[in-house]
Amino acid sequence: MINGTGNVTSRTSVSNQLLTETLVTTSTSINATLGNLTITGANSAPSLIFINTNGTNNGTQFVRFNFSTRGEGANITTITILRTGTATAADILELAIYNATPTVTNTTWNESTQLIAKNTSAPDSLGRYTFTNFQWNITGSGDSTDQWLFVMANISRSATAGRTIGFMINNTGNVTTTSRVSGQSITEALVTGASNNATIVGNITITGTSSVPSAITAGATNVSVITFN
Repeated sequence: MINGTGNVTSRTSVSNQLLTETLVTTSTSINATLGNLTITGANSAPSLIFINTNGTNNGTQFVRFNFSTRGEGANITTITILRTGTATAADILELAIYNATPTVTNTTWNESTQLIAKNTSAPDSLGRYTFTNFQWNITGSGDSTDQWLFVMANISRSATAGRTIGFMINNTGNVTTTSRVSGQSITEALVTGASNNATIVGNITITGTSSVPSAITAGATNVSVITFN
């Protein structure tokens, strides 16, 4: 801006007299300087996922996203994950998102990974699982930081074999981000958003039970020693 008439020195071209200027508009409007957030996905889905192998653990990792902030940190309050492939809502027992700081070896879920949210309710008719009621703060020691987001799925024990399943962030409207310092809404840059599709495969569990009697008569035939279910 020009702060006052004393900031400009003017003389008339003919009489060479000093002039006192009249200031009408002296400054620009003030705009916030925003940071930015880039989301880059990397496939980590298996080619096959077996029924009955999940449900008692943290699930199978399908895709991980690198959330990279520049300029300032970010607060994320909504994430929507889209299901892909031929699977239906009935094939998914639970979907969860986890967070970890990226390292050379830290590219999969492990015991130090932080749970952000779980979604056990049915998705909408388009297969979208929306995570809300959380605040994920992406901050670092400086103005730039990187964080992993892991998408983990538990397959239902009643899932249908032969169907395919994957997950993705479909577009930037699926993430709600506010810059931490300037407090402005940020439109993220989405580089790669999808996992590959895994094929759901049936599984068989064989359980043996001993049926050996305490005593066997010499010459006995067809004595049951074990049964399998």
